Amino acid sequence: MNFSIETSGLSKRYGSVRAVDGIDLQVPEGSVFGFLGPNGSGKTTTLRMLLGLIRPNRGRVRVNGADLGSNRYAALGKVGAIVEQPALYPTLTGRQTLRMHATLIGRGRDEVEEILALVGLTHAANRKSKGYSLGMRQRLAIGRALLGKPQLLILDEPTNGLDPSGIAEVRELIKSLPERTGTTVLLSSHLLSEVEQMADTCALINKGKLLFQGPLEELKASAGAFLIAEVDDPTRAAEVFTNSGLEPNIRGSFVEARCDWDKKGRAALLAALVGAGIEVSYFELKQPQLENVFLELTKPGGEG
Repeated sequence: MNFSIETSGLSKRYGSVRAVDGIDLQVPEGSVFGFLGPNGSGKTTTLRMLLGLIRPNRGRVRVNGADLGSNRYAALGKVGAIVEQPALYPTLTGRQTLRMHATLIGRGRDEVEEILALVGLTHAANRKSKGYSLGMRQRLAIGRALLGKPQLLILDEPTNGLDPSGIAEVRELIKSLPERTGTTVLLSSHLLSEVEQMADTCALINKGKLLFQGPLEELKASAGAFLIAEVDDPTRAAEVFTNSGLEPNIRGSFVEARCDWDKKGRAALLAALVGAGIEVSYFELKQPQLENVFLELTKPGGEG
């Protein structure tokens, strides 16, 4: 597998504070990669190091196959980025905004029209950006970052502050980029619910340390599933769970336990409950919600 970004032992200190602490990050080419963490977890500091805006105290960064420390131009020459809130000229139209930037980087007007179509702003290209909605402004900023056909696009909290309509517009645009343009997208967010709808792989950072990296489904599986039964006698049912090798918790009329058994094993437990004369009105293996996994990993005193 090829990677658009690879870091090794990447670290950044501010005095005695370890903002980023030895992270090894791998972002697959052609993916939408979610970089998750609470506010203050080290996400933006990491992005700034990946873009060469600040220097790490330790570690190495490779971007698009080139070492950032020794070959900055090769590493960043095909990278677009929006870090924090994008700045636009409010009195320029959408088309003028892109044309001005295209001139600065030596790109033609045909590419400007391609980008306007890509980000869904052709119909509003002659309107001044000060009259755009927040979602339209963000799509214009993403379009500006896509001029020059970057291999990698880095977005810091791209849906932050947008209304539901704007979030949906930006989300659909980001999801489409690898297929439509071949661009790898690294997006940071503190909202797992947003990343879950755009990314296929992710990394989770908290207090400067990388807690998880891999497919979103693996993040969910890392917490394990729960077997939940609603019964008429929870105390006796818990005894059956315990005798079967599980560690149950009782919540009202429900008994639950972490469980990775297959269908055959679950059927045997259900049969044991019924055989003990326990009335079972609900019995199901439930996968954890990703949001709950995220909160568990990043809570104070947790793994972070």
